[in-house]
Amino acid sequence: MSNDPILDEVREAKRKHAECFGFDVRAMGADVMAYQQLRENEGWMLLPPPPAPHLAPDEALQRTRFARR
Repeated sequence: MSNDPILDEVREAKRKHAECFGFDVRAMGADVMAYQQLRENEGWMLLPPPPAPHLAPDEALQRTRFARR
């Protein structure tokens, strides 16, 4: 893929994590949610995701349709 050792290391860590859960996306998501809940219970403050920008119905379609030009 790439010759970047940092990206290779990140991809390898991601693959190992997925392998622990049998590449089951739902199990990985449940693990992340449990980890977040554990950190909140320990008193860590988790930041909410940023709000999504408001798009008119046509804008979303146009952005998707012409994204690769």
